[in-house]
Amino acid sequence: MKEYLPVSYSEEFKRRKPVLVLRDGETLKTYTVDCFGCDASGRRLHTGSNPLTGPFAIEGAMPGDTLAVNIIALRPTRNTGSSYDTLVPDATRGKTRKFKRVSWSLDNTKKTISRGRFRFKFNPMLGCFGVAAKGKPITSVTSAACGGNMDYNGFGEGVTAYFPVFHDGALFYVADGHALQGDGEILCTGIETSFQVTLQFEVLKKKRINTPRGESKSEIFTVGSGRPLDEALKLATDEMKLWLIKDYGLKPSEAELFLGMKAKYRIGNICDPAYTVVCRALKDDLKNIISR
Repeated sequence: MKEYLPVSYSEEFKRRKPVLVLRDGETLKTYTVDCFGCDASGRRLHTGSNPLTGPFAIEGAMPGDTLAVNIIALRPTRNTGSSYDTLVPDATRGKTRKFKRVSWSLDNTKKTISRGRFRFKFNPMLGCFGVAAKGKPITSVTSAACGGNMDYNGFGEGVTAYFPVFHDGALFYVADGHALQGDGEILCTGIETSFQVTLQFEVLKKKRINTPRGESKSEIFTVGSGRPLDEALKLATDEMKLWLIKDYGLKPSEAELFLGMKAKYRIGNICDPAYTVVCRALKDDLKNIISR
């Protein structure tokens, strides 16, 4: 395992000199500030949104490959977090209030989060991570085929994320850990805090994918990012259809029938410049596909 302590941060998923080079299969322990740029002590180290740790180069990763990122552990590094307290305009037909930042208490022993009348269990996730974009860089407040600020709460411990590789080394970035967040990120934040992140990388040679994917013990999923919301849904659906054809041996018409009967959808975010929609397929349903 290699450990990296950030000394600076960036705000774009772009090709640049890596801060660290990792072997294929190697594990990384590193640290992220919260989306406001505050570290484990609460000190603000960066003034932009979602400051990125990285990039990390993975030996052997080349354009046309897929980078698998196993999320091993996500550990908050302080006992406080913060969120906004009002719905974003795209989540309500009602009048919205001015955003106000409120604080939450984190109990890292009991793994609970509390504020006033609320006490919730941790459900840590990575809101913003991915690889250097193919062409024009994207900022850390939006998302695209390279990943980015997807804000999907399914990217938690035990999940493997998959990203298409566009540059030698993949050039992986990570940021924006949330101790808890509901679907859609409808407050424009989750419970934002700094994290210690442990990840393991694997290069899948000559495996081409178009958008980020994910896999847990119980399901596979694809992520589409775009506007309007139906464009994000189309991207996620098309990528799942491709997965079913390439890896599960279905004909295009069979893949569409499967999706029509068994696809499940969730909204990652509805507040960023690009919305995210996730198309999910349960492994129990995939087991019922009869081999020819």
